[in-house]
Amino acid sequence: MNALIITLSNLGDLVLSLPAIDSFVAKYKDLDLKVICSNKTFEFLKSCKNITELIVFNKRANLREKLDLIKYLRKFYFDFIIDFKNSGLPLFLKKKVSTPLFLNLPKNIHRKERHLLVLKKTIGDFEEKRRVLKFEILPERKEYLDSLLNISNPKEKVIFLGIGARSHLKRYTSEGFSFLIKKIKEKGFIPVSVGDSFDREFSEFIKERFNLSFIDLCAKTKPQDLIYLFEKYAKAVISCDSFIMHLSSYLNIPTLGIFGPTSEKKYGPWSEKSRAVFKENLKCRPCQKAVCKFCHECMRLLEPQKVWEKFLEILD
Repeated sequence: MNALIITLSNLGDLVLSLPAIDSFVAKYKDLDLKVICSNKTFEFLKSCKNITELIVFNKRANLREKLDLIKYLRKFYFDFIIDFKNSGLPLFLKKKVSTPLFLNLPKNIHRKERHLLVLKKTIGDFEEKRRVLKFEILPERKEYLDSLLNISNPKEKVIFLGIGARSHLKRYTSEGFSFLIKKIKEKGFIPVSVGDSFDREFSEFIKERFNLSFIDLCAKTKPQDLIYLFEKYAKAVISCDSFIMHLSSYLNIPTLGIFGPTSEKKYGPWSEKSRAVFKENLKCRPCQKAVCKFCHECMRLLEPQKVWEKFLEILD
């Protein structure tokens, strides 16, 4: 059975669609599965053993490149085309079933649920599954990741901190994170910061400004590495609204999401033990804007003690 999945461009959005992809793969066995992805998600999806072919496509591609993609895909007849981007591409391809162009979905539902509805609109009823997709981390890579932490009896000790986000507006304050790191250490846990190269400077700033010692893995891991690290080491995860928070939720690890301008109702953590914390009674949030016209009150006024108390709820 041939299938094509058109995935979302950002890592966090992609992870929110993984339960839908899991459910699809679980329902239809022996899939020849082609996936269209972005440059941002290619590295992560490359480690997925269920995918037959990854096709990287830039949404800013010129007309010639778009026509080349259509020409290539028209070589195949697809039993299913699932289009999470609602791109219109299936209109030009040979297929039996594809995602309708007009979906008429509720606007204010959680994005994970939205993607499950997209799947239902495409294939009909299914049983929701999770962790069907197999992501491969090679043994030598696992050894490298273990060496970064060098922790015995790991599962009860490590609290991972997703300190960054693609937008700086979604990032919690350095004062807030320093408070959380101190509390984590007082509890006898090991704080470990994770993030990409954009977050490395922020993590180092927290260390230097507040004279703190903690394990910093920012820019030392690939996105798929976090699957291995979280499953082996994570007692819990504290994160801003980011790929890290959604991956932790997908892996069903206790997760606290720290929210500022974005909506916890649409993007909040979704593991069994999860909470979202945000500044209440603030009229401007969730604005979901790329630019703050005030003074970032949604994060700046969020009390670290409140964040910590909310975190303790998922530990209990």
